[in-house]
Amino acid sequence: MNALHYLTRLTMLQLVVMALLIIVLLIQLMIPTSGPKTLATGLLTDQSSLPELQSLPDSELKIEQFEEISERPLFYSTRKPQEISTAMTATRRPNRTPEQDWVLTGIILNGEDNRALFNAIGKKNHESLKNGMKLSGWTLDEITPDSVTFSNNGREINMQLIKPSAPNSRRTQSSKRSSSLFINQSQYGKVVRPLDNQ
Repeated sequence: MNALHYLTRLTMLQLVVMALLIIVLLIQLMIPTSGPKTLATGLLTDQSSLPELQSLPDSELKIEQFEEISERPLFYSTRKPQEISTAMTATRRPNRTPEQDWVLTGIILNGEDNRALFNAIGKKNHESLKNGMKLSGWTLDEITPDSVTFSNNGREINMQLIKPSAPNSRRTQSSKRSSSLFINQSQYGKVVRPLDNQ
C-alpha cells in the first residue's frame, strides 16, 4: 500500500510540473518580444559604430614570381632552383627495353582479350597488358602462346615466356596446388603457362 501511495504522489508531481511548463509556454507566446529583437537587429545594422577597414593595395604580383617560388626547393639550404640537364637524364636512363626491366611471366589467351603478365626485375611490381598498351615506353604489338613482341620507333624486340622451374620438394602439397595454376580459367580464358611463385 505504501508503494501505491508513493506512485500516486509521483504521478501527481509529474502532472503539476507539466501543467506549469504549459502555462509558461503560453505566457511566452502571448507576450510580444519585439523589444530585445529590435535592439539586437539594431546593433547588427548600425554601421556607424563599426571601425572602417583599410582597403588593401592592388597587388602588383605577377605569375612569374609564383613560378620562381615553386622552383626553389623548400628543403635545401641554398634554396636555388634545381637544374636538370637532359644529358644527365639521358645517361641515367638510356634507351631501355622492357626485357631489361621486366620478365614475361604469363600469357592469357582469351579470344580478343589476350593479356601478357610481367614482373619487374628486382621489384614487386606487376603489370597486365593488352595489345597496344605500353611498357617502359615500348608498345605491345603481338601476344603469342609463348612470346610477345614490342615496338618503339621502328625497333622491335621479342620477349620469350619464362619456363617454370621444377617444384621445390620442401613445399607442401597445398602450396604446390596454389602456385601451379594462378588464374581461374573459367573467368579469364585459357591459361597458357602457369606463373611460378617461388
